[in-house]
Amino acid sequence: MLASELPRWLSCFPTKLAQYANDPHFCAGWQALRAMDCDGTFPIELLWRMGSVLFKPDSILTRNATEGLRLLNENHASVRAIRILHFEPGLVRQFWQYSLGRLSDERIGVLGSLMMQTPSVYVLASIPESKDRIPGALQLTELKGDALPAKRKAHQLRCAMGPPQSVLFNFVHTADEPADVIRELGLLFSGANLRNLLLEARVGCDDALAHATITRVMEACPSSTLDLQTAVNHVRSSLSETGETSAAGVTMSAALAALDDVASGVRGSWSKAEALLALLGVTASELDCMIISGWDAPGQRHTRSEAFPSCEKRHWSSRISQG
Repeated sequence: MLASELPRWLSCFPTKLAQYANDPHFCAGWQALRAMDCDGTFPIELLWRMGSVLFKPDSILTRNATEGLRLLNENHASVRAIRILHFEPGLVRQFWQYSLGRLSDERIGVLGSLMMQTPSVYVLASIPESKDRIPGALQLTELKGDALPAKRKAHQLRCAMGPPQSVLFNFVHTADEPADVIRELGLLFSGANLRNLLLEARVGCDDALAHATITRVMEACPSSTLDLQTAVNHVRSSLSETGETSAAGVTMSAALAALDDVASGVRGSWSKAEALLALLGVTASELDCMIISGWDAPGQRHTRSEAFPSCEKRHWSSRISQG
């Protein structure tokens, strides 16, 4: 596929369209949409007002997902279709493929672990045209809020959905632009599943059904505050239950001191604590390990590389001003 064959409104980044023209997931999504556009079942221009919101497992564990759904409605976003998704490690890397150049290996690993904790809920939503003349996907991304907690605004999902407030535990992912929505659709769905999703999206989804779907997922999964101190205390309790004061030259006091560093937020201290705990025969639960790693892992690579930046409103404003 040639990037020149794609509508310019799919992205404000020519480099993104050039990359996606050779991306098999985007191509699969685009071909399905083209076929439905040709037979009149889903006009492609409907994507201009449509975006995606992925309620990640942290929103399920904390029971914040229903609040996120309420906030979407409060901000005039209408759920068009909803699906329950199960992420495997390989799918995580494919889904966030174009972010791998800026995310640290540690964060990617923890993200993979997080996405395995519970199912996720994928929502296609539409939102009314804005005076800024930006696509619906980007409007939802602006509503989502920044990756950095300090930059989030009170009304944005990642802030308003509640605690915890961290870089990794941020509750929702959104596709930045229509091109990203298409790539997600081609990656996550295929054949009749994709066609049925888009047919549903054209008609719209009842709010009660969307709420019931998310509630059903949450009720079937464990709950957690994702609190660092709570997770560390669980590990301390497991350590005290061993009754061992030393092993292989490692003392319990040394392990407790390492856990104190973890609880204090000393970056990189968890790997040291894990090694000491292993020598004492103590292993943290999968959930506690994921929680602690989520607070401990560095978010970004020291040297970042990316084919194109995350899209922001200023990028579209610049494109509009340039005609």
